[in-house]
Amino acid sequence: MITLDVVTAISSMLLLSLTAVFAAWLYEQRRVRKSGRDARSSAYLEQCPYCGQVFMDYQERIIVECPTCGSYIEEQKGDV
Repeated sequence: MITLDVVTAISSMLLLSLTAVFAAWLYEQRRVRKSGRDARSSAYLEQCPYCGQVFMDYQERIIVECPTCGSYIEEQKGDV
């Protein structure tokens, strides 16, 4: 029979959890790099021509709504 004290069990579970989180983070980073777009990309940035608010649009919609003034903005290439 394998004897296992409390400190070793907690340490093992902590190490296993941290390894799982690191693996998930690494997978997500590789997936984002393959897609060519990340959160720092200017492709996500939109600027409202009415109030000047700059905001992020992650859903890649053709028409977006400004979160500040509520006006609808048609996405155009080369904005911001």
